[in-house]
Amino acid sequence: MARPRKKGLDYFSHDVNAANDPKIEAMRALYGNDGYAFYFILLEQVYQTGDGKIDLSTDLNRTVIAKKVDVTVDKFLEMLDSAFELKLFDKKTFLKQKKLTSNGIGQRISKVNTERAKKRQRNSSDNGEVMDDKTPEKPRQNSGETKGETPEKPRKEKKTNINNKPPIALLGAVAVLSDLKVDDDATLAHKQAMDLLEQNGYVCQKEYYVPNRGDGQRGRIDIVAARGDETVAIEFDHLTPREKSIFKLRQMQNAIKIILLRGGNGSFDIPGITVIPVALKHKTGISETVLLWESIIGRALSSYECERIPDLLDTYSPEWVDEAMRIAADNSKLKLSYVEGVLERWQTEGKDKPREKRKSGTPDKFPDLEDVMRRQEEEMEKEKTAREAANDAV
Repeated sequence: MARPRKKGLDYFSHDVNAANDPKIEAMRALYGNDGYAFYFILLEQVYQTGDGKIDLSTDLNRTVIAKKVDVTVDKFLEMLDSAFELKLFDKKTFLKQKKLTSNGIGQRISKVNTERAKKRQRNSSDNGEVMDDKTPEKPRQNSGETKGETPEKPRKEKKTNINNKPPIALLGAVAVLSDLKVDDDATLAHKQAMDLLEQNGYVCQKEYYVPNRGDGQRGRIDIVAARGDETVAIEFDHLTPREKSIFKLRQMQNAIKIILLRGGNGSFDIPGITVIPVALKHKTGISETVLLWESIIGRALSSYECERIPDLLDTYSPEWVDEAMRIAADNSKLKLSYVEGVLERWQTEGKDKPREKRKSGTPDKFPDLEDVMRRQEEEMEKEKTAREAANDAV
């Protein structure tokens, strides 16, 4: 019996940065990761067909395909309309034939079918036969059972390792990054981590977009690295893991999730996420700022201050933050909200703008800082009262 003629493709190319394609980004912005899955599941289905087209002419076919995408039929049709608007698929062909395809898909399928036809023609010529498109391919025969065939070519011997050394085992991302040392500068630290990963065979992408960072806005993961079947999502934080870093990483469902703590120490138990403290090459920046503020307030940092100071250093320069802290100490304002008020004023009005002359008997202060401080202190007091009430209820 003749071997059935092959249809469709076994695989198609998938770029590692496909998620950053403007059209795919638009689908993800509209439908989250369902938009990403929708497009590539449809590509898998369309490339399995012989003509590069999916028949969506019946309710049954539409229901089956929607089920593969794991959405309702109504949602599937809505996503399909968006895909047509973005020109991911050919809308004109769909309206005429009720079949899903695109010009690019058609060209790739046609090229493969042409190459297969040429191969069949060459095989038939070698056997002295004339083949047309309706002639089935002949089954392969066992050369050991058929006389008169061309002798089988000798198999190439496998190359042996002349040094008899076992292959080097590749270290996983967690093991690779455990020995990382970085500068106390965010940009340099990111580059140093990417360099180390690339030296170990990973392909890295920085600022990988995710649909939500915890406040409904689109966020970015610092580094996403891939090697073979392994995908790693990495966030850099200071001292302690941030809630928004945890939230962003948890959207990478099939990835190894890692938070690297610049200058951090201690252990953190976060389900599904590995936290790795990273040693600093030179203890500057945040380390000195933390020591300065602890010396001013006379105690260790609170959890709020541990999270807020790195944010201030990311927003303003270390020099500004340190100077604002010293001004707070000079005015006996030992609250971080006062420091934030100073920094906000400098950013709005300019750092070199002279302060207002204080009136006799009034403390030295920055204009409009009292309102900022009062609002922030009221918010902190409300949070404290709410926590105490919750503890009393328990």
